[in-house]
Amino acid sequence: MISRPTRVFPARYDWWFFLFVMFVVGVVLGTGIVTALLDDRTAGIIVSCLTIPVALVFWFMLPRRYELWPDRLQIVLGWPVRLAIPLTTITEVRSAEVVTAFVYWGIRFATSLRTITEVCRSKGRNYILSPVDRDGFIESMNSALLTVRARS
Repeated sequence: MISRPTRVFPARYDWWFFLFVMFVVGVVLGTGIVTALLDDRTAGIIVSCLTIPVALVFWFMLPRRYELWPDRLQIVLGWPVRLAIPLTTITEVRSAEVVTAFVYWGIRFATSLRTITEVCRSKGRNYILSPVDRDGFIESMNSALLTVRARS
C-alpha cells in the first residue's frame, strides 16, 4: 500500500523573490561572459560554469510544497531533498510578522511576504514557511497536532 500525505500545500513565491534568484544567477553568468570577452577567456569560461552550481544551490534549497502526513510535516525542496519534521516536536503553527522572513532565529524557507507562517517546535529549530493557503495550512496543522496529542 502506497502512503500519501493527507494535505499538500504549494509554496508561495513573490515576484521580487523570483527576480532576486534570477539576479544572482545572472550576475554570475554575466561576470563570466564579460571576463571571457574582455580579459581572460579561460577564467571567463570557469566563472560562467559556476552558474550551474549556483543555480543548483537555489534548486535544492527552495521549497516546492509542504506535505502534511499523519505523523510529520514534510518540506519538499528540489528533488530529491525533503525535510521531515515529526508532529510530536511541533508545539504550535501560527501566522508570523513580515520581519521574521529576514531576521529570525530558526530556519527560514519564506519565499513570500504575504503568507509568512511560523512552525514552533519543542525540539530543534523553528521554521518560517510561506504556503499559498496560510489559513488552510495553519488550520490543518493545528488539527493534526490535536490528533497527535490525543493519541499520545
